[in-house]
Amino acid sequence: MPVTFWHWQVVLMLLEYWRRRGHQVAGEQYVADSGFVRGGTGRNNYVADGVVFISGHRPSPRESTHDAAVLHAVIEAVSSNSEEQDATHKLRVYAKLGIQHYWIVRGDINAEEIDGVVTQYELVNGEYEVVGQRLVTQIAVL
Repeated sequence: MPVTFWHWQVVLMLLEYWRRRGHQVAGEQYVADSGFVRGGTGRNNYVADGVVFISGHRPSPRESTHDAAVLHAVIEAVSSNSEEQDATHKLRVYAKLGIQHYWIVRGDINAEEIDGVVTQYELVNGEYEVVGQRLVTQIAVL
């Protein structure tokens, strides 16, 4: 499915939030080229809408896949076609990979303004717990 303007704008706003805090970020990246995700590497793994690297990590400009150990957060903008994948399957897998933060954005892609609700998960004892919900525009100004 092609990425909509809404989809990419909300991801960019959230990646900018993390970038301002000193993290390197990337959009549309493979997560965990470790073979863990779905039994193999590269194309068998998940593509995240946005990834945030752990503080101090500088990814190679030529990399397109990333081991989960260097990821601090993953951002997914949910569409009607990806709700189950993002909110159920990826949530479980990213928790098993040990990624500290998982943010899922839901919004009305038909609305005039670019915004959405971000459900913020944090890894606690190997499972994600909801630690907050905010509008993308509220996070973007922090």
